[in-house]
Amino acid sequence: MRKEIPLAIMLVTGVFMAVQFFVPHEIPSLIYTNLNKTVQVVGAVALVLGIVSILSIHLAKIGKKQPGFGYSYFLIVFFVLMASSGFLPKSLNLGSFLGHGGNEEGSFFLNMYNYVLNPVQSTMFALLAFFIASAAYRAFRARSIIATLLLLTAIIVMLGRVPIGPAIFGDWIAELADWIMAVPNAGAKRAIIVGVGMGILSLSLKMVLGIERAWLGGGR
Repeated sequence: MRKEIPLAIMLVTGVFMAVQFFVPHEIPSLIYTNLNKTVQVVGAVALVLGIVSILSIHLAKIGKKQPGFGYSYFLIVFFVLMASSGFLPKSLNLGSFLGHGGNEEGSFFLNMYNYVLNPVQSTMFALLAFFIASAAYRAFRARSIIATLLLLTAIIVMLGRVPIGPAIFGDWIAELADWIMAVPNAGAKRAIIVGVGMGILSLSLKMVLGIERAWLGGGR
């Protein structure tokens, strides 16, 4: 029964969620709305489980002094700092730089978010650009006809997207770059989206019908 009950819930819920779109009645709509509310509850529980999981992993890493355990101290300290700062009273004044309590503009919580987290995220994305450039250098080597076409297309799009391209070659390169993005690129993206949608539909049917049981935790 440990597997039959979850499979039955999956079957009934999956069939209802698919069929209710085609039943023009207020009762299925009401049930659908209430089911969506339960998703928020499940998400909140999952958030708590995720917090407990990440803290337990890093506490164990510190206890065993595994390689890189020093970074776990920073994670735990800033996690507690950010989580607790949102509950500070508004009347609490922490100074001109740190701000006041609460989570409004000028508060310690938003100052930490705007002046610590945002710069860190910007730095990470800036570093990501170098990894993308390195991957593009390896991928764009003209070793075949397809790789050559990819290289030429990338050069045209890059030159058409920056001011120096039209300044050197004229407006036609920007128009060609726009056409590449609007026609061949859009067609390829739509094909990928359709393929992803078919894969999601196939996996959903397998889960609803009980064919795919890996989500139960015990494999098939």
